[in-house]
Amino acid sequence: MFFILDTWWTDDNRKLDYLFDQKTIIINYMKKVISRRKIQLVCGQAKAGANLAFLEKKMVLFVKDFNNDEKAKKKNGELVNVEITIYEDGSYEYTIGNSPSSYLIKKAIGDKKEISQVDLEKIANEIMPSLNTDNLEEAKKTVASTVQSFGKKVSE
Repeated sequence: MFFILDTWWTDDNRKLDYLFDQKTIIINYMKKVISRRKIQLVCGQAKAGANLAFLEKKMVLFVKDFNNDEKAKKKNGELVNVEITIYEDGSYEYTIGNSPSSYLIKKAIGDKKEISQVDLEKIANEIMPSLNTDNLEEAKKTVASTVQSFGKKVSE
């Protein structure tokens, strides 16, 4: 069994995984990367269209894979960030990230004029892996700034 220790990108745009099996470290050169794209898709409801045109012939296969993905099924109906990596042999891999903070804020506020501290903390906890901080208070300040940019208030 192999475990991925770390992933690096080489100068010639090849993905390099440092793998280990109990005692030895193995360096594994992967396929050459042609393109990396970040897009937003609705989990379980992705459709082939203009935002996936860069996948060309693999578009329908990607939509099928994405909609049947276990992580996407858990977040069914939610907007998420997806990073798609395309290799020179035509294969691809994708990573499902967090929901955008603006989507979570709009979902929490609805028609109200302000957001509660409890909702603010929930959103901060959810997006914290994609922020540059591990401090909850800093994450809450970031979310509060986004809320204020929408013209809404944060309740005390």
